Amino acid sequence: VNNSKSAITLQFDGKEIFWEIGENLIQKLESENIVKQIFPLHDEKTRKKLLKTWAFHWWDFTDQPIDEIYSYYGAKIAIYFAFLGMYTRWLLFLAAFGLTLQLTDFRSMKLVVLPVFFVVVILWAVMFCQFWKRKNSALLAR
Repeated sequence: VNNSKSAITLQFDGKEIFWEIGENLIQKLESENIVKQIFPLHDEKTRKKLLKTWAFHWWDFTDQPIDEIYSYYGAKIAIYFAFLGMYTRWLLFLAAFGLTLQLTDFRSMKLVVLPVFFVVVILWAVMFCQFWKRKNSALLAR
């Protein structure tokens, strides 16, 4: 709202707009077809709550408050972070198995161990995809 003692002249794209005393700027810009839509960027209270429960808990990077993310950012972002959390959690098991195999000295048994590792990776990938489908369906059904 123009609370000044006189009208204000605004210039946009070579066009002069007169903002009268007591007139709402947003409504004026919408009536001049300069602004199409307006929406708030952040709800400060919810953002701070998410910051405390999610961003500051970086040591537990596999657990996200999916419901709060969904209500604040929407379904696409919530599904994205749910996927990342599950993928990271599942990768920890595969990484531990691979590191164990790498650090263990098998010498002459490498020709047997490597195919076993390959089969485990393939089974891991298939199982991960199936469990993700199940979790994704459960998240979308909420």
